[in-house]
Amino acid sequence: MRCLVGIDIGTSTTKCLLISESGEVIHLSKRANSYFTDFPGRVEFDAEARYNGICSLIKSAVRSLPAQYHVVAVAISGASGNTLLLDENKSPIRNAIGWQDERAKTFCQSDGFPFTSEHVRSICGWRMSAGFPLGILSWMKQNRADHYLSATYHATDFVYYNYRLSGNWAIDRSTATNFYLVDQVRMEYHQPFLDYLQIEKETLPCIIGSGQPIGRITKQASLETGLPEDTVIVAGAFDHPSSARGTGMMNVGDLLISCGTSWVGFFPMKSRDEVWRHNMLIDPFLAPEGAWGGMFSFTSLGDYINRYIRILFNDSEDRYKRFEAAVIQALDSSNKPSFDVMQQGVHPERYVSKMLELYEVPELCLSMLVSVADMLYKRIESCKQSGIPVKRVTLVGGFAEMEVWKAIFNEKLGLTVNGMKHGSHSGCFGAAMLAGMGVGIFNNEWDGFTKMHLSTMIL
Repeated sequence: MRCLVGIDIGTSTTKCLLISESGEVIHLSKRANSYFTDFPGRVEFDAEARYNGICSLIKSAVRSLPAQYHVVAVAISGASGNTLLLDENKSPIRNAIGWQDERAKTFCQSDGFPFTSEHVRSICGWRMSAGFPLGILSWMKQNRADHYLSATYHATDFVYYNYRLSGNWAIDRSTATNFYLVDQVRMEYHQPFLDYLQIEKETLPCIIGSGQPIGRITKQASLETGLPEDTVIVAGAFDHPSSARGTGMMNVGDLLISCGTSWVGFFPMKSRDEVWRHNMLIDPFLAPEGAWGGMFSFTSLGDYINRYIRILFNDSEDRYKRFEAAVIQALDSSNKPSFDVMQQGVHPERYVSKMLELYEVPELCLSMLVSVADMLYKRIESCKQSGIPVKRVTLVGGFAEMEVWKAIFNEKLGLTVNGMKHGSHSGCFGAAMLAGMGVGIFNNEWDGFTKMHLSTMIL
């Protein structure tokens, strides 16, 4: 039986799925991602250590293979957009810089940065965001010239992981979007950006479609992962379009809501122009044959929620179970505090302390989820009023597995909301689907969704 490995590298967690071509889930695993955040604005990580972590997850999965089962392909999807500088041997010369890093923000908002946010969006499909490669590389060129000029290659960490696995230098069309250096319509590097950054086009990864093979695994990577030497490494996608594939949310009228580090709504849309008109982040998704993807995002919302849960429950290991129990306890309470999860004006611990002078912990917990449901509801209603059809909604991610959250969101939205078994690994299912396409097991995403017997269910 042929099997596929799907990797989903999130901001906070890396997840791994081993699945047969017919949809038998053989192995699921995950590991936390670590960062260096020892001074304000800094968000860095060791790309080599993260690659080793990916190998460890794969090796553990391979050990669980039944007899007569063998892995034929691997694909990596996830929260791309982290910046990595490499030397002439394609070895990292410093830590990767995560997309949440804030050190480039001031420079990118200054007159020294020559590109407007709307111009950047017209080229790459996303509004300018200083933590992604165009911003980070621009800031490094001005403020870390010694490091910047010592680099031969500039890429994202995902490009590096696929290079370590295959020996080939490539980037898929989806994660090329938040590399921020690619013209999304022409699918080629935007020369004015390269000229400004003093980057030679020849040093950049070649651009290929999601689901296309990058190359066969190297002997070294075979040893590092336990994968057979004929395993094919296949191009993945950004995390939300990968999850949309894995959940079958690929038609106009579908809405996928991912509850991860950022909470993101993903709409398949008829054309790039339509996504542009609705002022959303643009992903190539199934284009040119199928839909484009439009996204709205509550950036780092998951981090904000987790921060308050840690404060309320003293960072205890069972804090999420205690949080859910507290929400249930407060459902019949007449007190309705207004808890602003995304407020930035007051230090979080001070904010909680002031709220606790007026309300009990369970009431605050319930208010947090209600306020998030309100935010999502208002955003979805705005989309509907602007002409975006919403016929089917699927919820995935860590919080999607919390029963009381699903009930609150269902009631608020007034629509039937679907979920997926192993929904927190939905990006892995999409990556596995792309892996299967890369070796000809599946003709396209719909064929993969059908043959792997994937489905969603009413929550």
